[in-house]
Amino acid sequence: VGVIVNTFLGGLLLWWLSLTQSLIVLISFSLMYGVMNSGNRILRMTFIFNNIPNDIIGRINSVFSVCGTLLRVFFIGIFALPFFGHDAHVVYAYMVLGSFVLIAALLLSYTYQSLKGARAG
Repeated sequence: VGVIVNTFLGGLLLWWLSLTQSLIVLISFSLMYGVMNSGNRILRMTFIFNNIPNDIIGRINSVFSVCGTLLRVFFIGIFALPFFGHDAHVVYAYMVLGSFVLIAALLLSYTYQSLKGARAG
């Protein structure tokens, strides 16, 4: 549940950042987002250690690593487009990332019951 809450709050923070121009808000939200990101990593590793057999943990970590790298390449490719460099269009990058994170939180909450059931079974 902690990962879902952190992910949802992170998406809301990114959307809020896209709607404000305050430097203090940017710095404080970046700090909060960094803390939530590290918390999510700890919760993810705890989930993996509690639910994945030791003989395949390395492969699962590799899958997460490859997915993370592919997502970074994808978003860098999108945000390298000239559109995001004009005027104040960087706020749209925050909107895109916020939307992606909110969709991820919704997917996590949708699959939570099946993950919880797989853990109990």
